[in-house]
Amino acid sequence: GGSRRGRSSARGPARKVADADPGSSEGGELDSNSDSASSDGDMQLHKSSKKKREGGGGMEDEADRRHAALQEKNRKAQRRFRERQKTKLMELHKQIEELAGKVSNLQTENAALHSRTSILEKVLDMRNEQIQVMQENKEVAEAELASLGTGQALVPLTPEAIKELTSEDIYRVYQTYVKELSVRLVEATRGSVKGTAGPPAAADGDSGEGAAAGGSGDSDAAAADGITGGVANETSANGSGEAAAAGGGGGGGSNAVAQAELERVVRELSVMLMRLGVARPLEARKFIVFSRQYLGNTEKEVIELWKSVMKHIELTPEQMREIVELKRMFLTKIEPIMEERKHLNISIQTNLPHDTFHTKSSISYIKAHEAVSKLRDNLRSEQHVVLEFAIAVFRGVFRPAQMAALLVRCYPAVPDALGIASALATELGEPDSPATQQLTIQLGGYAVPSSRASGAGAAGNTGLLAIHPSLISIDANVGVGQQLLQQQQAAAQQLLQQQHLPQPTSLGASGPPPPVLPQLLQQQQQQQQQQVALQQQLLQQQQQLQYQQQHAMQMLQLQQQQQQQQQQQLQLQQQQQQQLQQQLQQQQQQQQLQQQSYFSNLMATSGSLEMPGLGLLPEMRARAGSMSGSSAATPALGSGPQ
Repeated sequence: GGSRRGRSSARGPARKVADADPGSSEGGELDSNSDSASSDGDMQLHKSSKKKREGGGGMEDEADRRHAALQEKNRKAQRRFRERQKTKLMELHKQIEELAGKVSNLQTENAALHSRTSILEKVLDMRNEQIQVMQENKEVAEAELASLGTGQALVPLTPEAIKELTSEDIYRVYQTYVKELSVRLVEATRGSVKGTAGPPAAADGDSGEGAAAGGSGDSDAAAADGITGGVANETSANGSGEAAAAGGGGGGGSNAVAQAELERVVRELSVMLMRLGVARPLEARKFIVFSRQYLGNTEKEVIELWKSVMKHIELTPEQMREIVELKRMFLTKIEPIMEERKHLNISIQTNLPHDTFHTKSSISYIKAHEAVSKLRDNLRSEQHVVLEFAIAVFRGVFRPAQMAALLVRCYPAVPDALGIASALATELGEPDSPATQQLTIQLGGYAVPSSRASGAGAAGNTGLLAIHPSLISIDANVGVGQQLLQQQQAAAQQLLQQQHLPQPTSLGASGPPPPVLPQLLQQQQQQQQQQVALQQQLLQQQQQLQYQQQHAMQMLQLQQQQQQQQQQQLQLQQQQQQQLQQQLQQQQQQQQLQQQSYFSNLMATSGSLEMPGLGLLPEMRARAGSMSGSSAATPALGSGPQ
């Protein structure tokens, strides 16, 4: 603004000179009047130019102020624009840094997945090698099993092995023991007949009393009902194989040895079933249900069958009355337990979950849970009472020989304490009341029918009157018959042919069986059991290895899928990073274009501004040119008067 004012002030005298120059040139030709008139005109023109110059200076100052304000406004706008662009650039740089961090993390995870994949591949190779080794071991074990011969040691049935038995396996073991009992019972009966030691009942009574006095009484209550209790002598089961090998061929021994062997087998079976009842009570119940399919179809038939079995066992009247009294006590104890169970079942059915309110549903759940807990306690109480009854009948009343005869006579079924007691009550003429009959049926037993019904159903029911064909036919009053010896001879010859042993020179029809026969039978059974157990173990190991291999393959596939997903994510992140970089470049280009357009617009607007006083610039320039011309002609004016 100051420079312009200086230029305007400098142009003022020039304009005066330019204005005065035409007057002075004309003064040489005009007279004095014209000179005075021209001087007056010059004064007026000077005044008017002074006024114009003063007015033009004010307009120029206003334009300068407006121009300065516009420039300041533009500078502020530019500053704000640059700050916004700077903020955007910082945000973009931050996003780029975050994406770079994510990319580095994904690369690290990808490397870790590669390492884990390699490790899993190595593990899979090791598992394949293990499977190959197991297959080789299986072949070796099969070869060893094939090379097994006679004379191998028997494997005792441990509690751990009992825990793994199913109801079918238990029944097979039970069949083996009952067959062994049939052989021992024949030997004991034959020894008593040959030694003329009195009737079998007396001999059985002596042996039963001795067993009771020695504390090794039969816990065949467990063998009867499959539910065992009390404390068992575990050492007897562990030494069963040695005892069987020592006394297996006691056909030519004394009566005491035969009775001892009979008691030993009964005790082993009792111990096994007791352990089963403690370790697997549910499987014991299934075993009982599985064995009862061999009984009659109706209650009357079953009662008659048990009555016939009891006749062959030769129970004394005192024993029969004692069993009936035990049944009465048992029903008295079990009745409140069954009544409580009815109420618990009703409570469980009524406390069903509600779908309206959560509070009601929670209360029903609590009540149902309490009822189920009480029902579990109720089942335990029933188990305890049934155990007491079975142990009292088969251990407290029956003698070992009677128990052995009962097991052999009722085979393939299992003795039932409640059914036997019901049959004896009918035999003694003490039928159950209707309430007692209903309770007995609820417990799974058989109600005692009336005397007329029992007499009508006695004919034609001979299912348990004879010994099962798979067992040796025996007669407690006669001894050993020709059928027993023939079966023993045939079995011995088959076994010796299978084992490639020299056959004995004499197996006379009248002589006793060879002592090696029971041992060979037991050894063959044990070898078969060992083979089955080894095969099961090998199958389990193969299944485990296959499962592990499948699991490793699944893990490897999952790792590969995760690795692929990580790679895809990495590619997506890289694509996003490239897109952000492209956006950043586009924004920078747009910023440059905006700056260029802004400056071009600014220059265009500054050149086309219509400000007051700017229109005088051409006139002022013309006057300045004229004043410079007049200053150049000044010496000519001075030379005229001279």
